[in-house]
Amino acid sequence: MRRCDVIIPIYNAYDCVRACVDSVLENTDFKVAHLILIDDKSPDERIIPLLDGYAKDNPDKVTVLKNEKNLGFVGTVNKGMRFSKSDVLLLNSDTEVPVGWLDRIIKCAYSDEMIATVTPLSNNATLASVPKIFTRNELPDGYSLQKMDDLVRKYSLKDYPEIPTAHGFCMFIKRSALEIAGYFDEENFGKGYGEENDFSFRCFKYGLRNVLCDDAYVLHKESQSFLDKKIDNSVALAKKHPELKNNLDYWCNMRDIRRVSDNVALAMGVREDRPNVLFLIHDFSDFENNVGGTTLHVMDIIRNLRKKYNFHVLAPEGHTYKVYSFFQNSWVNSAVYGRPILIESIGLRSSDYGRMLASVINDFKISFVHIHHMLGHFFNVIDVCDEKQIKYAVSLHDMYLKTPIVSMLDSRVKNDTQYPIELSVWRNECEHLLDGAVEVIAPSEFAKKEYNEVYKHVKIRVVSHGVDIAKVEAKDNVGEEKNIAFVGAIFPHKGSGLLERLSGCIKKNDGLNIHLFGTTTAKIKKNNFFVDHGPYKRAELGDLMKENKINLVCAFSLAPETFAYTVEEAVAAGVPVLTFDIGAAAERVKDNEIGWVIEYTEDEKKIYSRIKSIFEDRVEYRKKIDGINVYKIVNTKDMALKYGKIYEKFAVPCELNFRVLQKRLLEADFAVNLVTQSAGGNYADDYFAIVNSRKWRMVSKIRVPDELKRVIKKVIRG
Repeated sequence: MRRCDVIIPIYNAYDCVRACVDSVLENTDFKVAHLILIDDKSPDERIIPLLDGYAKDNPDKVTVLKNEKNLGFVGTVNKGMRFSKSDVLLLNSDTEVPVGWLDRIIKCAYSDEMIATVTPLSNNATLASVPKIFTRNELPDGYSLQKMDDLVRKYSLKDYPEIPTAHGFCMFIKRSALEIAGYFDEENFGKGYGEENDFSFRCFKYGLRNVLCDDAYVLHKESQSFLDKKIDNSVALAKKHPELKNNLDYWCNMRDIRRVSDNVALAMGVREDRPNVLFLIHDFSDFENNVGGTTLHVMDIIRNLRKKYNFHVLAPEGHTYKVYSFFQNSWVNSAVYGRPILIESIGLRSSDYGRMLASVINDFKISFVHIHHMLGHFFNVIDVCDEKQIKYAVSLHDMYLKTPIVSMLDSRVKNDTQYPIELSVWRNECEHLLDGAVEVIAPSEFAKKEYNEVYKHVKIRVVSHGVDIAKVEAKDNVGEEKNIAFVGAIFPHKGSGLLERLSGCIKKNDGLNIHLFGTTTAKIKKNNFFVDHGPYKRAELGDLMKENKINLVCAFSLAPETFAYTVEEAVAAGVPVLTFDIGAAAERVKDNEIGWVIEYTEDEKKIYSRIKSIFEDRVEYRKKIDGINVYKIVNTKDMALKYGKIYEKFAVPCELNFRVLQKRLLEADFAVNLVTQSAGGNYADDYFAIVNSRKWRMVSKIRVPDELKRVIKKVIRG
């Protein structure tokens, strides 16, 4: 019978220690285990009596060791590993364990004789974290430790994937590995941090493996214990293992590990009987960074309504379509499909797209579709929804359904537009789409008016976008130094050329400075009057504006925007706006006296002169400050509730089938792996390496859909 000593190094953290040890005593099979508690000279006088009490009450299960002097984390666990003669499991005192945890870890460890270390899943253990990998996860609402472990155990793939290093919060080590690789390195990693990485890499060099036990879950609080005593030993780690960074980068990009967290995220999502809503959007590849106004809006709806609805987002990405599923407590890239045409092409209908969309609706039990953008999608959506008897809504985020160009410039900027498709044909299909919608929604009166000029009979409802920035009181704080800001992604259609030229106008005695909060394609020469703050988080913008004493925000979009987040963000931060007399931005500025508009011009000197005149007219400037203070900002919660009223009319609860979606998840995983591994080398060699792998043998048992076969063939052929 294999024996394992569970070693818990202890330094203060009384409450955590008690919770940890109680959970081990309650949930561990002591026929195969023994508990070693080691106090590292804790100043907390309650610790020793607590440990002695455990030993007295459990003489056959618990041994207590006491350091005469503080040895630090590494020295303490080494003492425990030398004391033990069996396999060991190092367990942080800020953890708690569920029923049967150790049995599953031991089973994993002995599934292969070359396994040296095993790490279970956790809420907070970098590459072992679930449902979101590389992130600290809190226990979701309604979940206990035991409920989470039950879910992990029930739905696990039992892949036991290889990982670059074990994680020290809960680290099983075979005695044979200790005999080969030695103990932890006290000389280089004395107080902790990096010692488990060093040990794992030493094992790797001996041909041993570090694996993830993907059917066991241990809660990691990371609250106290040795945490404050650890120091950064990354330099020592890199010096001892110079290959470390490349290896870690490689491993962290491997889908094997991510597949585990994705599978758990999916399992968490399908457990509840909830309505499933499908969003269609043109770009969702960088949604975690809220890049793009439409993406930002979609994520605002999801964040505010995901407790009631499951949201599935279908978007083109590269040579594929991807489905991202957002459940109450998790999200996952849940499916990948091949694309019937290149992203640059404009098409009206595609039978491949229709079949793919029907599969998405069937697999994800969709009962309502919300179309946010049609770029990359096809008008088969009308037919598929009609066939499935599913209602849909359309949001008008830009002028694409009026003119088939995403960034349609104002006619004063450019009036020689060449459309990629006959305009009358395009508008005929768009009108058919809008006619079939139960709701057509625009974010501004300007957008409604623009669309109704073309589609006169279409009923359009205005729902303003929300912004979650705490509105601050606007003040006239203009001094000798005047600070102007450009906010957001300042690309050519957002005025990057003007920013570039305008920055060259400023002279030393002008008292003007330009600040950029965001990104830009503008090439600006280094000078003392331009400050690039880089990307920002929306919630931080108000503080950034205040800290840098911003007096005016310039929003020089050359496209007739339907909403303009920049205006709302600036006003929430208490700063007036200067914008071209184009689109919804100008409409909002004029109607609410929150800034100034200027006729479109490419002449940076005219714009510069207008900016100077704004600061010279103190009476008018204060009038705009007053306008800002009475202006009402709509928050995302209030906005989302309006959409929720639409969904609740048509979206009905339906239980998702985990096995069906898991199949899609594994197909998606295989497709991403194939494309990733074939991106920079010999496609055929990479392909055969994949199909001969254990993962392919597993996936090949699953019927691969025709859409995915086309992706595979395309990648192989190059």
